[in-house]
Amino acid sequence: MPKDVASAFFLKKGEKKVVRLGLEDNEDVLGCIKQGMAEHKLEECDVIGITGKVKEGKLAYFQGSSFMSMELKEKAVQKASGKFHLNKEKLHGDLHITIALGNNRIQGTLIKGKASGEMEIELGFVAISD
Repeated sequence: MPKDVASAFFLKKGEKKVVRLGLEDNEDVLGCIKQGMAEHKLEECDVIGITGKVKEGKLAYFQGSSFMSMELKEKAVQKASGKFHLNKEKLHGDLHITIALGNNRIQGTLIKGKASGEMEIELGFVAISD
């Protein structure tokens, strides 16, 4: 670290907030997260949860030590988490979802997906104020 850089205390206050994105049938899940972050001027956010189904999409996951992927058709999202960063109109991050497959649950990264019917995505962020 350079010698001439001064230390500083961060004395601003932060408040946790949530934005709920409502998706309609056939809307792109990751595209709507990007658009929602841009509209609400969020640089970073966490995916807190998703309610609804993925109409069609692709999920990447590990089975043992093997990297697998599967096509999704009308699969309900049981759990969701993720962290996103929007930088110069580019979305960076991962969306992890859990789905049921028979009696098993599979957790993986959603590579692409479209909403089936109505879907709601909750994005959490910290609003900084003086």
